[in-house]
Amino acid sequence: MIAFIEFGSGSLKMIIFYLESCVVNVDNISHNLVKLPGKRIMYCDCNYPLDSRPQKEIKTLIEHGFDVFCVAWGRTKTAPIETKKPLDAHRNYIGAFIHEESVYGGGFLKNIFPLLKFQIRLYRFLKKRRDQYDVIHACNFQTAYVGEKIARRYGKKLVYDIFDYYVDSHTFRGPLKLLRGIVESIDICVINSADAVIICSEKRREQIRKASPKLLEIIYNTPPKVEINCCKDQIQLDTQGLIRVGYVGLLNAERPIVKLAEIISEIDGIELHCAGYGLDAQTIASLSVNFPNIFFYGQLSYEQTLSLESKCDILPALYDPEIPNHYYAAPNKFCEALMLGKPLIMIRNTGMDEYVSMYDIGEIAQSANKQDIKVALLKLIDRKEEWATMSVTMQRLYDREFSWAEMERRLFDVYDRIK
Repeated sequence: MIAFIEFGSGSLKMIIFYLESCVVNVDNISHNLVKLPGKRIMYCDCNYPLDSRPQKEIKTLIEHGFDVFCVAWGRTKTAPIETKKPLDAHRNYIGAFIHEESVYGGGFLKNIFPLLKFQIRLYRFLKKRRDQYDVIHACNFQTAYVGEKIARRYGKKLVYDIFDYYVDSHTFRGPLKLLRGIVESIDICVINSADAVIICSEKRREQIRKASPKLLEIIYNTPPKVEINCCKDQIQLDTQGLIRVGYVGLLNAERPIVKLAEIISEIDGIELHCAGYGLDAQTIASLSVNFPNIFFYGQLSYEQTLSLESKCDILPALYDPEIPNHYYAAPNKFCEALMLGKPLIMIRNTGMDEYVSMYDIGEIAQSANKQDIKVALLKLIDRKEEWATMSVTMQRLYDREFSWAEMERRLFDVYDRIK
């Protein structure tokens, strides 16, 4: 099945291919990319629909004269057909969706065979269209491993964009422990081979310390500064006068949002407004049915995400500190909270928690334990009179260190330096 959606004349044209097989013939369409002026990029992501970071990077590249073809891994049972314009640009964006079902948050063992099948199909896809792009922008090890093989064989440039360091974000238990060192060695080779490597926080320099990248840049997963009230896809909330906690993102045990929902369900005068996908999505949906102060919205567009978060009072960025990768994380929830000026709840030794303590812009839970999260939440509620001061501090910090305008400059610099 192939679905084509075109958005109005002079606007973004988006073509989404749902590929039941990697050998589906789309050459009669994709050849148009060759004729477009400017640098040609094959953007490879391991998730479809695209996460917020790829959306922002693709939008930025398109708006500044690059031609982008995006191929992504569709991991759900059914092929989602995009019905809303995901990017705001004035050049052509062409995308392919390779369907290979897997389990979000299911771990390494459950997903190893879907991953291998996706990588084989991705290799064939990139090989077949090798004359249609100059640069492979590969997100995470799942696509970078294949991207490196193609780049080296066919003389393409490779930008390796590391959202999460693979071996620290997956659990290798039992006999699989032997694989951890092998996978990391391969990943290090890919990092060293890439023409440029992008990481999402300063901390990740330490995480990839075994590697020697040719060019290394830090690009935080921060939102562009937008006027939320002008967004078309507004989320409307009916409740008034209650404290609102908002979370949109991955829902699984690594991000203890179910614990947070259970805490909030027991407290009067506070609501949880939650959206997202993952193994815990159904649990949150069930809680929303059983408790009047728990709301679940399913999956939202990025525009809707910012709209919902802007209407909330507190934004949690909760990660399990027992997972090594979470120490190095740079949560987009953290950056979104800065831009919106919303106080944060984080867990000690995860992501950007030191900023919360240093600038006094929220509360830190001592662990992912349910009681510790509850204590942090209640402390932050008790400090309601300080929220306005926190908001000003956060927005100044965003402008000074985390603005998307600065991240755009860094992205362009990467592409300038690998010419």
